[in-house]
Amino acid sequence: MLWVSASNGNNSSALWKTGIASPVRAWAATGTAAAVFGGGFGVVQAASGSLPNQMLYPVKRTVEQVEMAWPMRSDSDRSRLHDELARRRTEETALVAGRGDSAPIVALSGRAAGHVESATVIVLSQADRGLEPYRERRPAPPPRTDRDELGRFRQRLTAHRGQLELDYNYGTNLLQRVLVIAPPELQPRVRLAMEILSVQYQTSMQQVDHRLEELSLLQGTPVPNSSPALPRSRFGSPTATPLGAFMPR
Repeated sequence: MLWVSASNGNNSSALWKTGIASPVRAWAATGTAAAVFGGGFGVVQAASGSLPNQMLYPVKRTVEQVEMAWPMRSDSDRSRLHDELARRRTEETALVAGRGDSAPIVALSGRAAGHVESATVIVLSQADRGLEPYRERRPAPPPRTDRDELGRFRQRLTAHRGQLELDYNYGTNLLQRVLVIAPPELQPRVRLAMEILSVQYQTSMQQVDHRLEELSLLQGTPVPNSSPALPRSRFGSPTATPLGAFMPR
């Protein structure tokens, strides 16, 4: 879990020495700082499974903010963390909906969509910085060494495109299963959450596809007609979570 890397080998006072003032001040302002500093790793571990409207959920969100702002984190790591948090918010959406709590459903799916967008912005920005010199040289064909570098850009974009599709299918599967058991009054919110996620994932995948098409032109290779091959998901099978996990308790 991501909170392990945030707390492993670091005492609570180290957070104040990183220069990440805003998340930590927000933490203290909510009153959770005393609980975390007093309970340390145990509190963070307990908070990792919390849901909105539960006492430890602010601790969970604050740990995530500190992780995202960590100064030693690279852009690639930050993009992967956005992917992870998008999936986490989607799972929370399914859990609160399955337990009949309608209030956070749309907000959680919106946060998930925001993380999907942020992850894609980072990946595309990295690609754009690397591709700029090649854009200026068009239409001259790139030499072999440049084609190798363009191939590395393609691998990164393809990996992100594949992860987007896997995460989209995973989240859609979860919410569709929750929709089956949701009471009628909750179903419109679940459908809206699914639509919010669908629009953002589709938008992000299209943006990556456009960049891959540009790469094909820069490399002088045919533009592929189908989506890139999907890598194996690091999240496991979409059917791994039993339906009973989303039943009201």
